[in-house]
Amino acid sequence: MSGAFTRQIDKMGRLVIPKEIRDQLELSNQNLMLEPLSHKKGLKLSVTDEEGDSVKTLDSYGRLLIPADYRNELDWNQGKKIDVTFDHDYAVLQDQVQVCEICGSTDSLVSVKKKLVCEDCLGAGNEQVVDRWREYLQGLVDSYLEYCRLSLEQEDEESVHQARVHGRKIRAILEFIHVTTHPLVDCLNDAHKRLGKVRERDVFITEFEDRAEQSSKEQHEEVYRQLSDQVAKKRLKHQKKLKNKLPEIIDGAFVEQWEYFKDKELRYFVLPLQVNERTREFENSFVESIEKYLEVSSQQERTDEETLNTLHSVRIISKKIRYIHNALHTIYDSDYKEEAKYFKSFQRQLGEINDLKDWIELFNKYRDDIDSKKKHIKAINQALLDELSSLIEELNLQESIQYSRQ
Repeated sequence: MSGAFTRQIDKMGRLVIPKEIRDQLELSNQNLMLEPLSHKKGLKLSVTDEEGDSVKTLDSYGRLLIPADYRNELDWNQGKKIDVTFDHDYAVLQDQVQVCEICGSTDSLVSVKKKLVCEDCLGAGNEQVVDRWREYLQGLVDSYLEYCRLSLEQEDEESVHQARVHGRKIRAILEFIHVTTHPLVDCLNDAHKRLGKVRERDVFITEFEDRAEQSSKEQHEEVYRQLSDQVAKKRLKHQKKLKNKLPEIIDGAFVEQWEYFKDKELRYFVLPLQVNERTREFENSFVESIEKYLEVSSQQERTDEETLNTLHSVRIISKKIRYIHNALHTIYDSDYKEEAKYFKSFQRQLGEINDLKDWIELFNKYRDDIDSKKKHIKAINQALLDELSSLIEELNLQESIQYSRQ
C-alpha cells in the first residue's frame, strides 16, 4: 500500500482524490465503484464497467462526492480528515490515522493546542521545561548562598551587594511563577532587610567620601567626612547584627527547604505557567505604577515623601521585569535581551534618584551630630535636594509607558 495523502471532506460531502492516485489508477473520466472495505472501517474506490445510479465519477477538480449514507455511517462530516492511499488497483479511503506530531506514535495521544502529542513526548517536554527552570534557579541559589557566606566571612561591600542582588532575582522569579507565600520567600525577605541595612550605609559612605574628596570648600568637605564617619559607626553595628542573624535565616533548614521545593514543588508552578500572559501582567503593573506616580506628582511636590515612594514602586517593578526578562532569555532561548537592556537603563535613573532620597534621609538623621556651622550643613542639604529635583526632572516616564505598550 502507498503512503497516505490526507484530504478533508468539504461542506458538500466531497473529497479530493490526490492527483498522484488519480494518475496511478487512471481514475479520471472513468466510471467508479465506491463500496465499504470488507476488513476494516473505510471505503474502497475502483474503476468499474458497470452502469447505473451506484456508479460515481470524479469532477474536473478530482473531487468525489461521498454518498450521505456512507458519510453518516462513517461519521465523515465537514472538515473530517481522510487518509487516501491505493493498493494495487483500487484507492482506499479511511479515517486519518492519528499520530503524535513529534514521534509518530499512535498510543496515548493528548490534544495540545489542536496538535496531537503522545503522553511520552508530552512528559519528556514537561521534564525539559522543569529542568530548565530548576537549573536556572539553582544557579541563582548557589551564588546567593556563596555571597551570603562571603558577606559574613570577609565583610566586604561587594559580597553584601551581590547577596542582595541575587536574593532579589530569586524573589522576582518566584513571584513570576506565582510563589508568593512560602517559607523560602519569608527567609529571603528577612535576609534582604538585614543585608539592606549594611548595603545602604556602604553606598552612603562611599558616596560621601567621594564628595568630600571632590569638594572645593573645606567646610563642606568636613561636613561630608563627619557624616561618613557617623554612618560608618552605625554600619559596624548593623554588620555585627547581620553576622549574628543571617546564619540563623539562611541556614541548613533554608537549603533543605530549597531542595524540597526544587525537586517536589517547582514543577507544579512552572508547567501551568502562561509565560507571555504573566509577562504582560508585570508590564501592565509597571505602567500602572508610572500612572500612579504621575497622578501623585501632579498634586504634590516631586520631592515629597509620598511622591518619592510611588516613584520607588516604579523602580521596584522595573527591576523585577528586568530580572524576569533575563531569566526567560536563558530558560527559553528567547530574545528578551533588548527588553532587559531597556529596563536596566531606566532602572539606573531610578536608582540614582532613590540613592539621593536615602542619602537625604540619613543626612537629616545625623545632621545634629555634625560639628559644623548650620549654614554649611544647610547648604549641603539644599545641594542634595536640588540634585534630586534635577534627576526627577530628567525622567521621561511617558516614553516608558509607550515602550511597555508596544
